[in-house]
Amino acid sequence: MNNIIWFRTDKLGDFLIHSNLIRDTSLSINDPFTTVVCSPYNEKIIKEYDFIDETIPYHKDFSFYKKIKIILRILKKNYHTSVAMDGKKISYLCSLLMKSKNKLGLVYKVKSSFLGIFKFTRYRPFTFRFISEILIFDFIKIMTGRSSLKKVEHLPSIYISLLERVQNKTKNSDPYLFPFKKYSEEFILNILKKIKYKDYLLIHLDEKWVDIENFDSECHLFIEKIQKSINKKIVITSFNNTLNYMKKIRNNIVTYEYNSNNMSIFNDFDERIIHLENIPIFEFERLIFNSDYVLSCHSGFVVQVCGTNSSHVIDLLNSIDCMWYDCWVPYNTKYSRIFKSDDNRKFSYNEIIDQLKKVVV
Repeated sequence: MNNIIWFRTDKLGDFLIHSNLIRDTSLSINDPFTTVVCSPYNEKIIKEYDFIDETIPYHKDFSFYKKIKIILRILKKNYHTSVAMDGKKISYLCSLLMKSKNKLGLVYKVKSSFLGIFKFTRYRPFTFRFISEILIFDFIKIMTGRSSLKKVEHLPSIYISLLERVQNKTKNSDPYLFPFKKYSEEFILNILKKIKYKDYLLIHLDEKWVDIENFDSECHLFIEKIQKSINKKIVITSFNNTLNYMKKIRNNIVTYEYNSNNMSIFNDFDERIIHLENIPIFEFERLIFNSDYVLSCHSGFVVQVCGTNSSHVIDLLNSIDCMWYDCWVPYNTKYSRIFKSDDNRKFSYNEIIDQLKKVVV
């Protein structure tokens, strides 16, 4: 048996970028046994992939004793390939100590200074990149930190190039992978049938909307104006969103708090906007899949999951962030971009909507 281990203890959106890479690596190695070290939350999704044999949940807030148990569990095996992409201390420590034929990893380049005067470039986990190459990894790729970025570095392509010495199946145009659940599909199709939403724009709300001018007090008016301008029904989604503006959403837009045993709210439903709150992630992916367009302020999961089902994602961004987000955009989906500000000012609702109308046809 050839053991393969992946360290990906960060966000689910980041994991999706590697989903096809993980599958293709397993397919390229004889008798593989694939392990993923991941966050406890992401484990619920990652364990559903049929090409992943084992998940090991890890969180920085675990007790010292629990962390040691996890590290010893990892180190007791010999590996054909180990891949550390999340830049976390446990990933670097295990990569240093484990026995692996191919130790592959990302090294992060960031700007730093001494006494706030002498500026220089350093690397994580060690100040000098050659130390990482000698002590930890057999092969590395460099990922530039956001504050040090001078040009677009397409990170999914960097991830693929990191695995070239093990497999060359994966292309950056390949779709990402997300587990399909028939129950989730049926549940969402049932809701859409009840509310008579065949064509709709999905708007996902999170903390990145708050810098739009007056959004806290007028969010519902903004969304109503979008609906009238594009003449398309709108599904709003949110998850554990406790921000102030949500009071306006709940008080002014019909809101359904997820409950698979209670769907009476949909009886005689005749609204053009609905808020589906705390929809589970498998159902959420099906909502995205069945939408015409998905609008978010670069929600990582929303953008990357569109790379699994070719949904048309629209990013609402501040222009200053474009170079960084260009590093993450999938090459395998329909992607559009509109702006909520440029270098000089925030855009008005009308200016944002005018951009949106050019995309939503």
